[in-house]
Amino acid sequence: KIDINSWRDLCFQMYKGKVGEQGWKKARRALLKQLGVGLDAEQLSKRARDLFESYDSDGSGEIDFSELKLAMESLGVDLTEQELLHMAAELDVDGNAEIGILEFEEMMHRMYNSKDKYGTWKTAGFA
Repeated sequence: KIDINSWRDLCFQMYKGKVGEQGWKKARRALLKQLGVGLDAEQLSKRARDLFESYDSDGSGEIDFSELKLAMESLGVDLTEQELLHMAAELDVDGNAEIGILEFEEMMHRMYNSKDKYGTWKTAGFA
């Protein structure tokens, strides 16, 4: 298990673009499929919140690493441990080692509305 200081360092490296993005490349299509098509901003927020609640299996209001792993597995996305760590670190803007609803929802909006498959939509530091 990663300690909080190591976690924050990884989050910082993700923010600076110093580590990989393979996890997002693999997960983007599956997540967009789950969101659906033709959604306006309000519908997208609702759908993102519904997805978040389904991934937050313990009802804590945060998605931890094990819940993210289960979510990706449920989508049929096979990620390595390192890819999952990088993915979680990109979402975890506040560095608390969990993904909050606002972090998740903002990322889904960026992903959904971007024409760039792997680039600017996944930039951390938006919350």
